[in-house]
Amino acid sequence: MGQVVELALAASARDWPDRLHRHVLDHGGARIAGRVLTATQALEGTYDILLIDDVCSFLSPGLVTRLRCSGKQVLGVFDRDDGPDAKRRLLECGVGDVIEADATGDEFLAQSTAMAQASVSAAITPSRPGRTIGVIGVSAGVGATEVAVGLAWSLSRAVEAVLVDLDPVAPSVAQRLDVPLHPNLLTLIDTVVNGYSHEQVEIALDRLRVVPGLAQPGQQTLPPHEIEMALETLASRNRVVVADLGEASSWGDGPLGWFDSLVLVATGDPVGVTRLVRQAQRWSSLAESVSLVVVVNRCPRRRFHRGELTDEIEGALGHLPLTVVPHDDRVMVGSWDGVPVTRGRFAAAVGRMAGLVASAVTA
Repeated sequence: MGQVVELALAASARDWPDRLHRHVLDHGGARIAGRVLTATQALEGTYDILLIDDVCSFLSPGLVTRLRCSGKQVLGVFDRDDGPDAKRRLLECGVGDVIEADATGDEFLAQSTAMAQASVSAAITPSRPGRTIGVIGVSAGVGATEVAVGLAWSLSRAVEAVLVDLDPVAPSVAQRLDVPLHPNLLTLIDTVVNGYSHEQVEIALDRLRVVPGLAQPGQQTLPPHEIEMALETLASRNRVVVADLGEASSWGDGPLGWFDSLVLVATGDPVGVTRLVRQAQRWSSLAESVSLVVVVNRCPRRRFHRGELTDEIEGALGHLPLTVVPHDDRVMVGSWDGVPVTRGRFAAAVGRMAGLVASAVTA
């Protein structure tokens, strides 16, 4: 941290950000790093202290925690005319200190400077012992959910594991495993971001814990930082987190970089492999920063067909680990019964694939 404190001012309908900005321009004493309009900007910005008031739409305990984990401080601003609840909300969110909205520019700077000096040794170091594995389909209908379920189940035999449904378009883990739709991802985010206490945020399924996806997909878009916070929370509680991400077109490469490993699923037929190969450059580039495993699902039994498929994939993505998962009628039976597939060719292939990502889990 430099000698001049860098301040970020959260958007507000009140006049304190404008007054403070003018005071700094006229008298110095700090540097205004910018105005913050969203939680994402608050998390990605470079500054020392965020000044935010109690009526800000994106203020939450989870946001304050993440800012403090990154070494930033948060100064809450409240209007005393709004009563004691205004100040109480800021303190419940975990801000480092509070100040009244009608304070002078010098008072804002004095309090900000004191916070900056005190924060040098007070940054929170986040604990994230677990590893995250995302399972994503090249296109819809390739069996990414089945692979995610099988992988999570296999890993849960050895380590603490949780399966979370992050598919933003067609979440189906709850239906596949015949578990309730609540609690679900929104319950977890409500706990992590807003600080509410829920009796249960995960569903126990033998040794595996499950967080179902959105009960009504399409009606609500979750901000990326909230999803990332949910992942970090799960990883802090479990040795491994397996996330069903749905199809690749629903995600940009940025969020995929959150994961320690990615399992890329394509179908074992000419159309599925063609779709995989057409995006070879994207996956090759992503593999430079993320451990990537390719899965060819529902592959035919004939050796000739399997050889043609694997030769094509290895020619385009030869440097990436490849697992061939054969067609297995037990998958259909398991889906109707709402239970994981624990025996047969599918289960054996998924077990081998789990070994390919084990280094990311046990590192």
